[in-house]
Amino acid sequence: MENEGLESPRDTTRQAMDIESLERRNDASISALESKTALLKGITAGIHGEVGQQNQLLDELRRGMLGVGLGLGGTMTKIKRVMEGPRGAQYMYGMVGGMVLLMLFWRML
Repeated sequence: MENEGLESPRDTTRQAMDIESLERRNDASISALESKTALLKGITAGIHGEVGQQNQLLDELRRGMLGVGLGLGGTMTKIKRVMEGPRGAQYMYGMVGGMVLLMLFWRML
């Protein structure tokens, strides 16, 4: 019973093998995590680039729409002035009639 605290060489070898096996599994898990981390980093970089491109596109669209809005505002102001004039309704009927004739002519071709 004096040898209860002491381990046999066989037990020591088995424990060393268990530790080595655990370390190998641990190393394999770390390697798998590293590859997954690298993959996620690549995906994140791709998303970042895509977001940057889409923000640039949205900025360009916003600038373009602002220009269109200003142009339409000026056009509406001019149309209001024409319509408020003494012959405004006649101009409007003439424009609509001209568009209808143009569309009919276009269909004939």
